[in-house]
Amino acid sequence: MKVTQRNKLVSILGGLGMSIGLFAPLAAHADMVSDAQAEKTFTWYVAMTPDEAKGISEEFMKRYPKIQVKYVVMRANQIPIRISTEQRAGRFEVDVVSSSAWQVSALAPFGALQTYVPPEAKNLIPQAVDKNGQWFGEYILTIPIAYNTKTLAAQKLKPPTSYEDLAKPEYKGKFSIETTDTEWFHVMVKSAGPDLMKKIAANGPVFNDGHTTTLNGLIAGEFPISLGTYGYKAFASAKKDHYPIGLLNAKPTVAEWQLVALVKNAPHPNAGKLFENWLLSKEIQTFVQDKYGRTPSRLDVPSEKGILDPAKDPVVYSDPKDAAGYADYANDFNSTFHINGQ
Repeated sequence: MKVTQRNKLVSILGGLGMSIGLFAPLAAHADMVSDAQAEKTFTWYVAMTPDEAKGISEEFMKRYPKIQVKYVVMRANQIPIRISTEQRAGRFEVDVVSSSAWQVSALAPFGALQTYVPPEAKNLIPQAVDKNGQWFGEYILTIPIAYNTKTLAAQKLKPPTSYEDLAKPEYKGKFSIETTDTEWFHVMVKSAGPDLMKKIAANGPVFNDGHTTTLNGLIAGEFPISLGTYGYKAFASAKKDHYPIGLLNAKPTVAEWQLVALVKNAPHPNAGKLFENWLLSKEIQTFVQDKYGRTPSRLDVPSEKGILDPAKDPVVYSDPKDAAGYADYANDFNSTFHINGQ
């Protein structure tokens, strides 16, 4: 199903690519705040929970009360299709987009994003910075091996210590795969090799659609181990909600990005620039980590070590530009794990 959505997006964006090119950087303004205040408002398309979007918007409006945030929450795979469809119709309604990396970066080659390098970009992890200045890592999303200690104990199993363990007979049918995790699969193939993925696929994984659904199933004891749960959510389930959830940052620990970008022909470009820069600031990266458990992308805001410890965890960051090969990677994922009838 996701391949079909991707092909639809490529088709739409291909049409755009025939008529629009990459745009030069917006002119720098002497007073970003006053220029943004003159526009009074901006629109933000975002893939996150409504509570998070609301809380972040309200925090911005506390800081800049003369500017109203109009946020629209969508699923990640809905955002690029909506933006490209609007632009193809000559409607430019959104200013800033925040979503998973491959959904945002897929828009860049077709001129759907605007070039703008926020001043705060200099403080980001290098992998979070697009060399073309069109997108920036807003948060890090790790995908560890997560497990339910209570369920494992009931089934007389020990927690896994590596991905290789999940190819062993005792773990057959005991772990879950998230069926849309093409990005995770691609990084794993590049880092750990296709043979390991085939061995894991042959060991009877349980399938779930959606990272939240997968985490809920893990908590409920539907399966003892998950390969499709975001680290920050699993950590919060253990620390705040006191569920018996453990995390293992095995080799490799896949780390994906939530990106933020300014959209082409943004109707409120100065307010959008201010907001994007603010999202990447130390103040807000700290706020979002403390309030929502998100893992920061800044060099000077330490991550929660229970989620990610760069000094010891074998992190491999997904490259947003790999989105260009999504259809092929999705086919490989589906055929390896026999998803969607393959």
